[in-house]
Amino acid sequence: MHLIRCNKNNYKAYLHFVKDIYKSNSVYKDSISVLLKPILTGKSEFSKHAFISPVMVFDDNKIAAAATFIQADNYKNVLQIAFFEALPGCQKAVDLIIDTAKDICRERNISSITIGLNGHVNYGLGILSDNYDLPLSFGSNYNPPYYIDYFNKYKSNEHNLVSY
Repeated sequence: MHLIRCNKNNYKAYLHFVKDIYKSNSVYKDSISVLLKPILTGKSEFSKHAFISPVMVFDDNKIAAAATFIQADNYKNVLQIAFFEALPGCQKAVDLIIDTAKDICRERNISSITIGLNGHVNYGLGILSDNYDLPLSFGSNYNPPYYIDYFNKYKSNEHNLVSY
């Protein structure tokens, strides 16, 4: 298992991976890819005001997980693990993402890590923990049911959000 940084030559693999995660899910509505492409390529307005480092974790030659590390200029004490996606049964890939996040925090003097904020609340907030069969409201992230289990061993603070 190895982690590689996403760049202009391989960012399409990240986008395809996201689509593959949800291709058979009738509830999922893609509101992310239009935002994600400019973030992955550094061409978004948001990218001008943040440290952004997208990564993919490979198991052999197959992507097992992907995430984008973000430290926004107006939220400097927090490293976001944003735009997270993973295949089922890939806890080791998720652990590698968390370990890499901890390394970035040490390097950049960041005190906290948050999971489930995609750069800005308008781009998605939270990790869905129930009602996987219902349509989502604006600003809500959709994810498969197994995502919540990936992060349970890391949670030190949990904030429950409710959407109507």
